[in-house]
Amino acid sequence: MAMRQDNKLGVKIPKAAEIIARKIKHRIVNRELKEGEFLPPEVKLMEEFGVSRPTIREAYRILETENLVSVSRGAKGGAVIHRPDTALITSHMLLALAWESCTVVDVYETRVTVEPVVVRRVAEVASHLVTARLQPLLDEAFASLDNLSHLANILTDFLDQLLDLADDHLLKYMYLTIREILGRHQSLAMTEGRRAKGDALTRVELHAFLNSYQKLVRLMSEKKAHEAEEHWRDHVNYVKKIWVKDYNRTLSELFPEYN
Repeated sequence: MAMRQDNKLGVKIPKAAEIIARKIKHRIVNRELKEGEFLPPEVKLMEEFGVSRPTIREAYRILETENLVSVSRGAKGGAVIHRPDTALITSHMLLALAWESCTVVDVYETRVTVEPVVVRRVAEVASHLVTARLQPLLDEAFASLDNLSHLANILTDFLDQLLDLADDHLLKYMYLTIREILGRHQSLAMTEGRRAKGDALTRVELHAFLNSYQKLVRLMSEKKAHEAEEHWRDHVNYVKKIWVKDYNRTLSELFPEYN
C-alpha cells in the first residue's frame, strides 16, 4: 500500500483514500457488502467519511487495482462489488517464480511433497465422494486421448476436485499457481511427445498414465489411505522422470507473457 511520510520520525501514515479503501475491503471480507451489489453512492460515502469526491474516487481506484470493485460512470453507474479475485494470486506468484528462474522440475518437487498427503486426506475424510466427483472426469479423459489440449484441461480439473475434496482452503489457494503451471506443461509435454514418438505410441503411454489415475480413484474410494498416498508419490516421481526430464522448461519459457 502506498504510504506517505509525514513526520520527523519517518513514520508512514496512510492517506485518507487508503484508509477508506481499507475499511471498504473489511466490509467486503466480512460480507457486509455483498458480491454483485453497488457500493453506496459517492455522496453518501463523502458524508460518512468526511472527505471530498476526489478522495472517494482515489479509494475506488485502489479497490479497482485489487479487482474488488469495477466502476462505471453515468446516470446508472457506480462501483460494483466483487469477491476477492484468486487470479491475482496466480499472476503475482508466476511473476515472482519467473523472476527466480524456477523450472518445472522445481514444481514437481513440490508436487511430490504435497499431493500424496492430499490424496491420503481425501481417502480418510471424503472416500464416499470420490467416485461421483472424479470418475466422470476420468471417463472424459479416456475419451479425449486425441485432443491433448482438452485432456490437459481435464487433468487440471481433476486436481481442482481433489483439492476440493481435501477441504483445505489454504492449500487450495496456495496450489492455484501449481495447477496453472501443470496445465500448460502437460499440454506441451503431450504435444511434443506425440510429435517425437508418433500417435500410436503416445496413445499407449497416455492410456497407461490415465490408468494410474484410475487406480488412485479406486484406492481413495476404498479408503485405502496409505496405499493411495504411496501410489501417488510413485506416480508423480514417474511423471517427473519421464515427462519433465525431456520437456523441462523455466517458467519464463513456459509463460512467455512474463518475459
